[in-house]
Amino acid sequence: MERPLFLREVGNKSYTALPYFVSKSIVELPSQIIFPAFYAILLYYPLGLDPAFGSFLFYVFTVIILGFTGASWGIFIGCVFWDFTAANAITGAVLNIPVLFNGFYANV
Repeated sequence: MERPLFLREVGNKSYTALPYFVSKSIVELPSQIIFPAFYAILLYYPLGLDPAFGSFLFYVFTVIILGFTGASWGIFIGCVFWDFTAANAITGAVLNIPVLFNGFYANV
C-alpha cells in the first residue's frame, strides 16, 4: 500500500530510501513498544511466571524485542516480494523451518 507512494516520491527525487525508512521506523517505534509491553504486562502474572521483578522486566524486554523482529521480518519480505500472495506463501514456508528443529517433534 505504501509502495506506489514511495516509488512516486523517490522518482520525483523528494527523498531516498534511507530517510524514508528512518522516519517510518521512528513513527512506528511507540506502537512497537507499547503494544507488546501491554501484552506482556497483562499475561505475565496470570500465567504464573516467576514473580521476581527482574524476571518480569526481562520478559517484557524479550516480548518487545520479538515484536521488533517480527516487524523487521515483515519489512524484509515486503521489500523482497512484489506480490502479496508470493510473500504470504514464502513467509509460511520459511517460518515453519525453525518449528521443525525447535524440539517439539523430538522423541521423549
